[in-house]
Amino acid sequence: MGKTLKETFLADFDIRPTDAQARRLLDTVKRYELQYAEAFNSPYLAVSDAYFLPKDASAIFEIFGVDQSAFGAAVKSVPAINDQYHVSSNDFNQLIMWLVWCFQRSNLPAQLKYDSQLYLVMQLNYKFFCGITHEFFPYGAKEDVMRYTIENLTAKSDIKNEDTATWRAILRKHATGFLDSTSVHIKTIRDYEPDKAVVYMITDLHTRIFSKVRLVASAYYDNVKKGNTIGSSSATMTNDEGEEEMKALKATLDNSILQINTIVPNVHTFIDEERVKLCANLASNIRPDMLRAVLVTFSGQATIQYQSGTTEDILVEKQKKNTIYIGYKILIREMVQKTYRWCSLHGVDMKTPSAILRETSSVYRASRLSDPDLLKIKDSVDYFLKLNTAYKRDATLVSLRIAFILYIICLTFKYR
Repeated sequence: MGKTLKETFLADFDIRPTDAQARRLLDTVKRYELQYAEAFNSPYLAVSDAYFLPKDASAIFEIFGVDQSAFGAAVKSVPAINDQYHVSSNDFNQLIMWLVWCFQRSNLPAQLKYDSQLYLVMQLNYKFFCGITHEFFPYGAKEDVMRYTIENLTAKSDIKNEDTATWRAILRKHATGFLDSTSVHIKTIRDYEPDKAVVYMITDLHTRIFSKVRLVASAYYDNVKKGNTIGSSSATMTNDEGEEEMKALKATLDNSILQINTIVPNVHTFIDEERVKLCANLASNIRPDMLRAVLVTFSGQATIQYQSGTTEDILVEKQKKNTIYIGYKILIREMVQKTYRWCSLHGVDMKTPSAILRETSSVYRASRLSDPDLLKIKDSVDYFLKLNTAYKRDATLVSLRIAFILYIICLTFKYR
């Protein structure tokens, strides 16, 4: 009778994670997430590419000083492992679960231990997600069909829930549930035995992701056959406030907001030099380099928020009790939705970008702004500028405010 997984790994891979290894792990996974942010921070599948490459797996082996070929051979030497089952016999998949247990028994601070386990499981989820997505969409997906597909899924689908509205959010929810004290796997995480339970931890994670991707893929290919796209059915609906045009725009705006929020943490994709020049000129009294510096700072703060997981609805109350949006996602969402709504209700031709920019510049330049929604956006941008720039002149700060808001609105045209 051969050795168990636990006995085999303890004999040759008795890993005792250090603080430095844990922090390097977190940094590695965060960098990987940012590399494919457009795919992970999206409700759509196979519209933006994401790959889990051999180098991504090797990076984890390297952090903990594990020889990948030796570890793979050790996995296959265990009688309970059937190498015909590629998911459970894969060396990287097995390493992740082994490391989760190694952190479980470590003496590292509780939060660092948990964060390390969470990011290990997230990295395994990303591997599964990328592989499964490419399996169902080997040639990618058409964005207009995929958008129609997601928007017409039932409310029971995880991707339609507000707290799991992106694939990263779904994968994170799976990871936190996996590690929760009520998880069916918690005993195995603590004991790392028997072998069949260790195998089940891996296959269960894979199966859960597979089922969710398959659900979307099935609906997508059905819509391909039927010729359904985002523009194939009317999205208008009249209400008492006469906002049918905004209803028609909603799907487009939601996509714009999603795409902008995706690129903001990556300064290289966020900053478009031509748009910087345009918006600086429209605002007047400022140079393009002044606006660029503001955008770089905003992107940097967004990156910090993204990496810490605090990007959703972060608010702070000023002394005057005005609501200030600190989180980059909520600020951009409110800015786009409320600015477009204002323009629509005030007779602006919503098919003409220049008309939208003119009205945006005018309304946010007004010294007395009465609309409570726009006032929150104005105050939030002013708060950011006063906190993050050295400019003191009111005229300069007003122009930077206008230019910043114009830049975000200008980006929406790119994704409409």
